[in-house]
Amino acid sequence: MTNYNEIDNPLPDQVMREMDTDFENRQFEEYAHKEAKELCQEHSVVPEYVSSFQEWYHDYLSDPQKEDPNDMIDKRHLIDDWWKEQGKDIIDDKCGGWAYNPTPYQIDPVSEDD
Repeated sequence: MTNYNEIDNPLPDQVMREMDTDFENRQFEEYAHKEAKELCQEHSVVPEYVSSFQEWYHDYLSDPQKEDPNDMIDKRHLIDDWWKEQGKDIIDDKCGGWAYNPTPYQIDPVSEDD
């Protein structure tokens, strides 16, 4: 005779694993967004474009096939890569297809010390 009180219920373990995975994913996304924002600040990216770069950068870091060890040395080219991929769409969405500065960089960046 089987004692049903002794059956192990895998559901709590499964739920905990899913919660752990969700937590790790949120932490990774926060890390990627923070690093992308810092990179944008270092290279004077137009503030209105930062959130778009953050999403792109998160996707970039999430894809191991895209990662390049040289990116850890010089990350500015990542901004250029993102702009090549999405710049036209960003200008269309934010500026109606025309922009006085068709680059992701501020023409006259204002330092935070000013």
